[in-house]
Amino acid sequence: MSIYPIPIVDLFAGPGGLGEGFSRVDGGKAFKIIVSIEKDRYAIETLRLRAFYRARVKSKKKLPKAFFDLLSAKNEKDKDQATDKLSELAEWKVAKKEALHLELGKDNKKIYSHIRRRLCGKKNFVLIGGPPCQAYSLVGRSRMKNHEGNKKDHRHHLYKHYLAIINKFKPSVFVMENVKGINTAKVLGKRILPKILKDLSGKDKYKLHTITSENNTSEKEPSYLVKSEKYGIPQTRHRVIIIGVRNDICKKINSLKFSNEVTVQEAISDLPKLRGLNSSMTRSDYEVNFCGMPFRKIKKTSNLRKNLPNQLRKFVKPLSKDLYDCILNHEARSHMQEDLDRYEWWAKQAQGLKRSPTLNDRIPQRFLPKHKNISKNGTASFADRFKVQVADKPSGTITSHISKDGHYYIHYDPKQRRSFSVREAARVQTFPDDYFFRGNKTQQYHQVGNAVPPYLALQIAERVSKIVLK
Repeated sequence: MSIYPIPIVDLFAGPGGLGEGFSRVDGGKAFKIIVSIEKDRYAIETLRLRAFYRARVKSKKKLPKAFFDLLSAKNEKDKDQATDKLSELAEWKVAKKEALHLELGKDNKKIYSHIRRRLCGKKNFVLIGGPPCQAYSLVGRSRMKNHEGNKKDHRHHLYKHYLAIINKFKPSVFVMENVKGINTAKVLGKRILPKILKDLSGKDKYKLHTITSENNTSEKEPSYLVKSEKYGIPQTRHRVIIIGVRNDICKKINSLKFSNEVTVQEAISDLPKLRGLNSSMTRSDYEVNFCGMPFRKIKKTSNLRKNLPNQLRKFVKPLSKDLYDCILNHEARSHMQEDLDRYEWWAKQAQGLKRSPTLNDRIPQRFLPKHKNISKNGTASFADRFKVQVADKPSGTITSHISKDGHYYIHYDPKQRRSFSVREAARVQTFPDDYFFRGNKTQQYHQVGNAVPPYLALQIAERVSKIVLK
């Protein structure tokens, strides 16, 4: 019999979307994250806080005052003081050993040493992670001078660091996630995906599996593309997910099961209403933050997420009763007054059209942005520069671009005339409401946009558990 829990090594971990899904299988008993590797310092802060929180919940200990102080801190001094108090606790020391601020490619010796030490000789473990994907994304490639690929761009080869750990430690199963653009990306004129698949199989040491329920018509190169909206995720996020199973295990992984579509309105409508801000407004008039300190406290929290399907609602609800009355990372974003007016107009039009207007629709002159790529009659090469996330449909893909501006993520309610808050973006990504993102708002958005939806990760993890748990 396999011993609970199965170790998890998480590479390119981001804020921990994949790890969160694996950590929730069988009530948290099936898997345990032993190492998370991430180079972004703010994502590391998020990972450590989450690891600390999981440990306290698992041991049924009350959350300490320092934890609440950190969540409600409004300046760096208060954050540092709260962190110092948390660092004295045993769970924080463990969390710091789990989430390592290191970079694959630069710190490989340290990373190998940490993995070896934490595995303690165990051969049955799971490797998860998604090598950074900008170089494979369709937008990223269009910005490169050579659309066929740039051999000097190191991001094309980051998967090799992932591959090196597979070869060195030989996990029972690995899960690798990447953007759909990897299907067609080329380096030096040749498609990169067949080479990646060949490298991952390790001369037939691993059997590669697709987990999608879509029809796979080609046995030579089956589709690894997972369309998240088909599996209960409220966004049209399409990602390549490759699962490798070590040949001595001789088990096939089951495909995901289709779920009913979840809309944006179902995902976020129960959150407190906010109104978009410009620089002259008083922020505290429109802000909702941690547990009403110093802002409004949310009442009747049993209604939160009430519109979601039962299984997803169960996954995303707070684990600790200490946080049942809390709304985290939910603040109105500041925009220029011109953009606030555009958002309100765009959202009103979307209600009538049942879709988001584009710049190729008839847009009043006062709402047209002043960009060189927009002609006098309003047509544009980027016609969907502003996009309303329509209430009765899944959201578009939440990406790291949301950290730059909110133009692609306009709230469907014209009265709120704003883009998504960090919490709303996290809701669309299926992060639980008790998941707190560290850093400033830009850094929080960046983390959310780069993550794997935790609820999708849970569904994958449940199928992986059937293979590694004997």
